[in-house]
Amino acid sequence: MNFGLSQDQILLRDTIHRFLDEQCPTTRVRQVMDGPTGHDPELWSGLVELGLTGLYVPADHDGAGLELLDLALAAEEIGYNGTPGPFLGHALAQIALVEGGDEAQRKQWLPQLVDGSRIGTFALGEPDGVWDPAKLTTRAAADKLTGSKALVPYGVLADVLIVAAHDQDGPRAVGRVRDAGCVLVAADAYGGCRRMLDMATSYAKQREQFGQPIGTFQAVKHQLANLACELEPALALWWYAAHAFDRIQEESAHRAALAKALLSDTYDRFARDTTELHGGIGFTWEFDLHLWFRRAMFDRGFLGDATDQRLRAADLAGW
Repeated sequence: MNFGLSQDQILLRDTIHRFLDEQCPTTRVRQVMDGPTGHDPELWSGLVELGLTGLYVPADHDGAGLELLDLALAAEEIGYNGTPGPFLGHALAQIALVEGGDEAQRKQWLPQLVDGSRIGTFALGEPDGVWDPAKLTTRAAADKLTGSKALVPYGVLADVLIVAAHDQDGPRAVGRVRDAGCVLVAADAYGGCRRMLDMATSYAKQREQFGQPIGTFQAVKHQLANLACELEPALALWWYAAHAFDRIQEESAHRAALAKALLSDTYDRFARDTTELHGGIGFTWEFDLHLWFRRAMFDRGFLGDATDQRLRAADLAGW
């Protein structure tokens, strides 16, 4: 049995990496993040042309008809480059339509989300850190929606806003969308950790103390090695979580919760440890490391923090 990526998946990941390496350097990331919307239409158009907005959408709605793992590979590379924009919310809106929309809704909205003529997002979270679909207070009844939502990714820009709410049938498909989101955030966090480790390793080879690179010091070597050893096993965790979402649905929620908990915690630690490895410069606004530090803060809280996810995993495991 092959536990690795297919050639097509490797090609997809490498193509996204090259595109973002060329088109989204940290200077552009800073410009976009400091702008009024945090969105670069030209960069977004490039991602649309690459096909990222159609990966998970079925072929009969103009998409590629691929699986969550393919979408998560894109999320990993976006996380590695710290790419700003509506990718996450847009993907969740598409997944919500695929998993919970009726055929008329899919036909109306999915092609427009695929070709980038509309931007979508998904509103799940509510005030006071409520992410559990069973605890949502937003209600849909008689063509009226009542409630309050918080932390909606790029909600101001969205043309298509999918709102998680209870109706007479309960919160349909919301759990599936949340699980997909946990996997995508875990993949983003993994990509961010990779980038931070690469930056710290490169810095350790260049920065000199006492006439030699600090990377030759045993303490620095050990710290970098510990980070690498901590990160590598996490790759299989979110790969499997993505696989379970599509192929082993009875395991999907549990695996997604575990992946989100571990990777968001790991991202926090990498942000702290790599900043310390850079010394004083790591704490400065001029140095790029803070771009991923801030992204780690978002990944930590979105869809529920590590404690919430571990409690959810324990409940799902019957503990």
